[in-house]
Amino acid sequence: MGHPPWTGLDSAEGRRYHRQEVTVRIGDGGEAIAFMYWYRGPHRGAPISGGDHRAHALTQPIYHDPRA
Repeated sequence: MGHPPWTGLDSAEGRRYHRQEVTVRIGDGGEAIAFMYWYRGPHRGAPISGGDHRAHALTQPIYHDPRA
């Protein structure tokens, strides 16, 4: 089984993210290899309350103006 097309994915994530191979636990208690992108850019604002990004993202606008 080959790896995903990293060049395209890395480009989509941008320079502020670093891809790393990690081991994750899956529902049946087993483990699998996954890849995640770690943010390494500047931190703006407070940490996500409760650590739940999905709940936090629902309260945020999806439009981003880079001039702001």
